[in-house]
Amino acid sequence: DRTGEGITLNNIGLIYNNLDEYSKSLDYYERALMISREIGSRAVEGSILIGIGSTYEKLNQPLRALDYYEQALVTIRAIDDYASEGVILNNIGSTYDELGQHSQALDHYEQALMILREIGNRAGEGATLNNIGRLLETTGGPELAIVFLKQSVNLYEEIRKGNQSLTQEQQQSYTDTIAGTYRKLADLLLQENRVLEAQAVLDLLRT
Repeated sequence: DRTGEGITLNNIGLIYNNLDEYSKSLDYYERALMISREIGSRAVEGSILIGIGSTYEKLNQPLRALDYYEQALVTIRAIDDYASEGVILNNIGSTYDELGQHSQALDHYEQALMILREIGNRAGEGATLNNIGRLLETTGGPELAIVFLKQSVNLYEEIRKGNQSLTQEQQQSYTDTIAGTYRKLADLLLQENRVLEAQAVLDLLRT
């Protein structure tokens, strides 16, 4: 079962990635990539290429990460996988941002945002809005950044309300992953002397 083997190798690569064991992660990803190309599975190939790109991003090798993300984008577009396309475009935007190529980053973020909104991926939309806000803090000033970070926080609040059926531990785990957006928004509001708004944002985070 070559398809199953490729998927399993990819999953092992993902686990090593999450454990910050990047050399092992890349080894499993490359083996999975070889099988996916051998059997012609574009969906699996795209997923693996995203994983490899993510690993190189964590290794602070943005140019190599960008190369794999671009390969993934071509692969995913060939099979009209819009959900993955939105994620890849956001990743490419983040990599360009890291390289200091802000116009390229913003262009890819905007493409990602359009797709993520169209397919109703609220978590992805929130993450992209956060990325745009942080980029605009550098290029357009705090007022413009606040607009996008507020939109991001509003989406995250909707998601948190929908998480009420989860355990307290699961809810807190999700909150921990998005807390940086709330704190960044509060910091920018304080810079603009909008103290009550900043306090309200921090109160949401603690609720």
